Amino acid sequence: MDINKIKELAENDVAKAQNDLGVAYMTGNGVDFNEQQAVYWFHRASSQGNPEATANLGMCLLLGKGITKAISEALYVLESAYLMGNDNVIQNILDAINNKDVDINAIISLAEINNTQAEWILGLCYDHGLCVKRDTQKAIELFNDAGENNNPVALWILAHFFANSAEPDLLCAKRYLEKVEELAEKQVGILGNTQIKRDISDVSERLQKECAFLLMKVVPECVENGQPKDKYAQDLLDGKLFMKTLDQFGDISKRDPSSDNDFRGDILEGYSESFGIGYNPHLYKEDGNGIIPDGMLGSIDMLALRKKVYCLAAIDYYKPYHALIKPSEKMKEFGKYAVIINDVEEFLKRVHKAYHRYCQENNASYHLAYNKVSYDVDLYKEFNYSEFHKSKSYSWQNEFRISLDFSEGKFSSAMLEEVTDFAKLTFPGKIELDVNPLSLSDWIYFEIGDIRDICQCMEVEELFSEKITSIHIEKEPTLVKSYETPHKPRPTFCKGVIEVEFPNGKHHLAVSKEAFFNAVL
Repeated sequence: MDINKIKELAENDVAKAQNDLGVAYMTGNGVDFNEQQAVYWFHRASSQGNPEATANLGMCLLLGKGITKAISEALYVLESAYLMGNDNVIQNILDAINNKDVDINAIISLAEINNTQAEWILGLCYDHGLCVKRDTQKAIELFNDAGENNNPVALWILAHFFANSAEPDLLCAKRYLEKVEELAEKQVGILGNTQIKRDISDVSERLQKECAFLLMKVVPECVENGQPKDKYAQDLLDGKLFMKTLDQFGDISKRDPSSDNDFRGDILEGYSESFGIGYNPHLYKEDGNGIIPDGMLGSIDMLALRKKVYCLAAIDYYKPYHALIKPSEKMKEFGKYAVIINDVEEFLKRVHKAYHRYCQENNASYHLAYNKVSYDVDLYKEFNYSEFHKSKSYSWQNEFRISLDFSEGKFSSAMLEEVTDFAKLTFPGKIELDVNPLSLSDWIYFEIGDIRDICQCMEVEELFSEKITSIHIEKEPTLVKSYETPHKPRPTFCKGVIEVEFPNGKHHLAVSKEAFFNAVL
C-alpha cells in the first residue's frame, strides 16, 4: 500500500482513497493511529456517496470512535449505507449488539419512541433471540410499526417474509418492494443494495411466471373531421395494429441532447448494452477500434431502432386473489378509450398468423418477438438489453410489446450516413442496403383481422371505478410465454450513450451523433 499515493488521491477528492485513508488512520496502518482523522476522511468520502465510508462513519458514531457517540444518528447513517450498497451493515450492527459494544437497552429505548431504524434492528434481535428472548410475533410487530412509518429496510424485511412464506403473497411483496425503491431514492439517491435488488428481481420474475394478464390499449379521441370520436379504438377492433419504429418512441434522432424525457419518450429506447460504469464522466470505455469516448455509459443498436413495435398495457390477473389488479391511474394520460383484449392467447395466435402471411407474401424471413417489458435498465450494471427492457421510472405502464423486424439485418442509407468510415470497414462485404418499404417506413398498420369477438371497449375512467369487475372474462386468463423467432447473429452498428453536464449543473443522457461501435448480436 502506497500511503503517499492514497493521501494524494484523497486530497484530490477521490472517494475510495479517502475511505482507504480513513481506514489507515483507524488501524494505524502506514500512518499514526488517529481516530479523529479517520472520521474526518470517512465523512469526506461519505459526502460523495461512498457506501463503505458511510458505513465506517456510521460505526464510528455507533461506537463513539473518534467522535461523540450518537446512536440515533448512527443508525440512520448505517441504514443509508446499507441502502447505498454496503451489504455488511446489518451484520455489523448485530455483532456490535451481541458483543455488548452497543447496549440493547439503548436500542429498546429508541424503538419505544418510534425510531424506525431501532424498530427494525430490535425486530431482528427478537427474531434471532439476540440479547432478548426470542419472540417472532414481537419481531413482526416491530417490522410492521417501522414499515407503517415508511422505513425502507423494514418494508424490505416484510416483503422478504411475504415472498418466502409457506403461502407466498408475491403481489404484496412487490408493492412493498416498489415502496422500498421509492424511499431509497429519496434517502440516498439510488438503491444500490444487492440483497434488496436481488429480491426485487426474484419477485418480479416469479410474478411474471405466475401472474396471468389481459391486454389493454388506451387511445385518445379522434380529432379528424368527419370521423367518430372513437375511430382509433375502432381501428384496433378492426385488427389494424399501428406499429412505430423504436426511434419514433424515443425520438432519439430528432430530440436535442439536452432535452428531458416526457412520459411517452425514453431516450434509452433501443439500449442494447450497459457497460456498468454508472454516472461517471471520468471513466472511459475502449470500443475495440482504438476510440475511447469520454463518459460512455452504454450503446444503442441502430438496427434495433428500426424495429416496429406495438405497445399494450397488461392488466394483471393474480390467481391467488382470483381478481384483476387495477392499472396505474397514470394510464388516463394516454387517452379516453380503452380496448380490452380478454383472450390474449387467441389474440397472439392471430398475430402469428398475420406474421406468417407477411413473410410468405414477401418471400422473406422477418423477425417476430413479444414479451412483457422488464423495468430493469441499470446504468451501474453490465448487461445486455433488448426492446423488452426499460427504465424503472416507466414501470407504471406495465407494458406488453409486440416487435417486428423487417430489416433482415440490412441498413438504410440514412443509417449508413451516420456510421463512421472506420466502423464500416469492420464489416467488409457484409453491409447490405435495405430497400424494403416495410422496414424503411417509420410506421405501418400490421393487419391481423377483426378482433371484436375477443375484445370489449370502454372509457378509461371506468377502469378506476367498480366497473373494472364488468370486464368480460370468457375463461380464466392463462400464463403467456414470451416468444422470439429464432435467428442467426447479425452484424450491426451502435451509437454511444453518454452523460453530459450543462451550464445549469444538471446531467442529462445523450446519444452520440455518429455510430462507431460494432457488435454481432
